[in-house]
Amino acid sequence: LLISNVHTSNTKYEELIALIEREQPDVVTLCEINQNWATALEAVHEQFPYRVVIPRSDNFGIAILSWHYIIRNDVFSLGDAQPPAIEVSIWSDDHRELTIVAAHTYPPVGYQLSEPPQPAIQDSWRACFTNRRISPTRG
Repeated sequence: LLISNVHTSNTKYEELIALIEREQPDVVTLCEINQNWATALEAVHEQFPYRVVIPRSDNFGIAILSWHYIIRNDVFSLGDAQPPAIEVSIWSDDHRELTIVAAHTYPPVGYQLSEPPQPAIQDSWRACFTNRRISPTRG
């Protein structure tokens, strides 16, 4: 599993592509994906034929790329006015179902938001693991 916040304004696409090719992870999760990043990631399409990519013009685009077949996926929000998050379930090489959740929330600002998560946020995270039955994505 390779996880990276690419930083939307970063244009060093080839450095991430080189890292992915060198490390050869089974799954890649990326935060701050815009359309330019989504286009650059086509370079690893053959290595990761299964993917959910949500480019955004702000700093909250997100993506999961997988070598393994995605048997379920869902795009959801962790709460009102929160950016999208992605949940995928994949089949591993040892024939187990694995669930991966990728989220990039707004940063905590101020004293109250830096406290432990509020019950509504905790409930949203628990909801990530409810029974989602969404069609697999390839493309």
